[in-house]
Amino acid sequence: MSNDKIPSIVYFRSRYAERRADHFANEQQRAAQDALDARGYEVVGGYGDPEFAAPFLGFMEPRPGWQLALDAAAQRAITDDRCSLIVLRSDGIGDGDPFLPDWKLLHDYARLDIRVAEFSLRGHPTDTPLTSAHRYFERFIDAERERQTGSIIELGRTDSRHEIVLRREPMRQVVHAYYANYDETPLHVRWQAYRTDINRKVHWPRAIDWERLTIPARSALHLHTFVQGDPQPQMKWWRFKVGEKRETRVGNVLLSPHNLLSPGVSVDWYPFEPEPLGSDDFRWEDAPAIETRQLAFRNWRKDELSQYEAICNSPEAMTYLGGQQSSSEVADDFEYFRELGSAGPTYWAVANRTDSRLLGFCGVLKIEEDDCLLAGSWEIGWRFSQVAQGQGIALEAAQAILHSAFSEWDISELVCRIHRDNRASRRLAERLGMRIDPSRVDEGQTDGDTLVVYRLNDDEYWRLGRGPSSLELIGSDHDLVQKAIDIVGSPNDVRR
Repeated sequence: MSNDKIPSIVYFRSRYAERRADHFANEQQRAAQDALDARGYEVVGGYGDPEFAAPFLGFMEPRPGWQLALDAAAQRAITDDRCSLIVLRSDGIGDGDPFLPDWKLLHDYARLDIRVAEFSLRGHPTDTPLTSAHRYFERFIDAERERQTGSIIELGRTDSRHEIVLRREPMRQVVHAYYANYDETPLHVRWQAYRTDINRKVHWPRAIDWERLTIPARSALHLHTFVQGDPQPQMKWWRFKVGEKRETRVGNVLLSPHNLLSPGVSVDWYPFEPEPLGSDDFRWEDAPAIETRQLAFRNWRKDELSQYEAICNSPEAMTYLGGQQSSSEVADDFEYFRELGSAGPTYWAVANRTDSRLLGFCGVLKIEEDDCLLAGSWEIGWRFSQVAQGQGIALEAAQAILHSAFSEWDISELVCRIHRDNRASRRLAERLGMRIDPSRVDEGQTDGDTLVVYRLNDDEYWRLGRGPSSLELIGSDHDLVQKAIDIVGSPNDVRR
């Protein structure tokens, strides 16, 4: 070997099953290999694999020839202190097999110069660093997916009844995934999309926005395109909500390249989907009528101002809320809650279901203070009388509001501001599954006292399993990872 030549291992592809294509591939790769000599490389070994491995899995899984080439180049780099590993591409065979090694190999094999040898548009051999080849391929994938975005296909009688329909383009080596609507009326779907590495332990992210899809009758709407050749194979995870107001179905599907062999994939629907409305369920009609085991929620009546003031403006109830209010301030709050409650969420009156005795209030309000960093957020609040202590009333009421907020009113996150010394309310917030947001410390209006901010979003709430009896199946093998549990026990004196 000449001293000024770079030792190189080449990796080539062949088409044994197609004689003419195989001959053309060999000619092209030989021309590329000859061009390497003029560029200062000296081929000292070569290994190969067949193109278009069957079955199509959406990515180029590790193959024997490639691993041999990689090992040989790594050993040569130790011997000669340098070596190039060059992938010979045969782009002239149709669309070719777009094999690209994982760019992370550049970190694992720091001594190797991994390059891709292919042909320019004018047919001249070129060699490109692996990172540049990746950028070109990513642009191709992005363009392919952009071309399909928003596309709709008609469903035929032979299509499977799976929610996710898979259609292949064999010549392009791509698979398109669609959400199918087999009904005779349009289907409205909300969905979330999440992508994860195929070898990573799967966890659904905490907060992703829901997008809306409208799928015409007997049609399917494009979701994603899988392109063979992806050197960093990934799984696609979708979560769907079907229906308006109350979701009729909530579920997800984890689609990995191995699923692409089938014509369709079913969605795993959550067993904790809301049950039909009943006397003990949450209703949202002209006015709230929430009922639990012990409690009934309703809007305030005009003649209940004096009862509201006695329960909610006592010295005990206002200990951590700046002290007792004046009669005019109480009246303003009462009228504000009552007005909001006639059309939507508010701090509702909470009464004992057995004797209708008022116990306090619990509900949600949107924070509208201009100087507050949490302005625009939904806040859960509660305040109960002395007679409600030690019976689990506050916990039961707050749990009902959480469930109603996340399952009925399309609220994605709730916050709660509590005086730092109010240990009872802080314990209650923690039992509800809320956690302190360390990035938020709110200066309240109670003589400059600091309020601690607690948060809980809808995804975290469903993971806690504290709604209706629930099970959630997630993961590549759909392992059972979360089982609903009941919260038992009673909080101590809770004043919010």
